[in-house]
Amino acid sequence: AKLRVTSNVPDVRVLYKGKLLGTTPTVIDSLPPGKSAKLKFERTGYDSKEESIELPEPGKDMTHSVSLSMSADYGSFKIISQPAGAEIIKNGEPIVGKNTPVDEVLVEAGKKYTFLIRKKGYQTVKVDSRVARGERNKLIEVKLVVGGSVTITSNISGRVTFADPKAAVCSGKLPIRECGLPNGTYKARFEGAARATK
Repeated sequence: AKLRVTSNVPDVRVLYKGKLLGTTPTVIDSLPPGKSAKLKFERTGYDSKEESIELPEPGKDMTHSVSLSMSADYGSFKIISQPAGAEIIKNGEPIVGKNTPVDEVLVEAGKKYTFLIRKKGYQTVKVDSRVARGERNKLIEVKLVVGGSVTITSNISGRVTFADPKAAVCSGKLPIRECGLPNGTYKARFEGAARATK
């Protein structure tokens, strides 16, 4: 017997007696046909659910849909960029397989998140934000401007100061990571420990 399991959110884990059978959407054929099976459905950021399902007879198939509710301890962002197709880096980690627009980025409520939104040929945009408990799809919308980004690191601690006012936003303590700038050539002064300069 085949049991097709779908859900209102993707990648819900389907468990039977503590054993993972797959993640939605999935087809399960390892359960005893014609019997009742108690399945548990889990996904990070959502309240888990248990349901008893009457399985079809041998050779038959059926579809079961499960709906999970977001946990009150979580929230989510909706991220849009103009133009679309930008990568999203959340707290230093790329969100794999998701380019803007992204309908739901699940996060812990009350915690500060830093998003870098970047696309080749455009200035990287940095956004710091947080969501309240249970808040869904808080909108982050950015307009990307032609340019690029600069990353500066050093073998000793210090800070960098840009002479050009257009680049002042990138002045500060090192390391500086993916600070968006218009295309151009810039002069920067490094001042570090033991009067090191460059």
